[in-house]
Amino acid sequence: YFFNVRYCLKIFKLFLMIMNVSYFTGILWIIFCEITEDLWYTRTEHGIQDHDSGEMETFVDAYSLNSVSKYHKTIISLYYSFTSLSTVGFGDFHPKSNLERIFCSIMLVAGVMIFSYIMGNFAEILSQFKSYNDELEEGDKLTKFFGVLVKFNSRRDLDITFQRQME
Repeated sequence: YFFNVRYCLKIFKLFLMIMNVSYFTGILWIIFCEITEDLWYTRTEHGIQDHDSGEMETFVDAYSLNSVSKYHKTIISLYYSFTSLSTVGFGDFHPKSNLERIFCSIMLVAGVMIFSYIMGNFAEILSQFKSYNDELEEGDKLTKFFGVLVKFNSRRDLDITFQRQME
């Protein structure tokens, strides 16, 4: 029973790691988008304008994140970073400017490394759990073998020293 709880707690710990990484990369994403919007672009009455190439669209502007609450913005960024880091990427939220695409590609490479590490730990937990259960199955097989020996021994119990030697 203790081993099952331990494995469940390890899996829960990995889940928390995934959520923390997604949360912090989502917050970092929003901070990056807002900083680049403030530093590289000019807001006009028609929208965002690049200093060099004219009108353009940014992540914050495209999804109207300036007009929503911080809670709503956090949920959107968490969702965006989780789908991006897990390489699912539904496409409903995506980077709009070239700077955002560059930052997102770096974030995706880091996400693949982080999720690979987490999935490696998850696979290790599963293999440890399987090996724990294999030990129990070997004991069950030995018990069945002793039962067959008792059956062929005219239902007389086996000598305890013999059983210990066999184990």
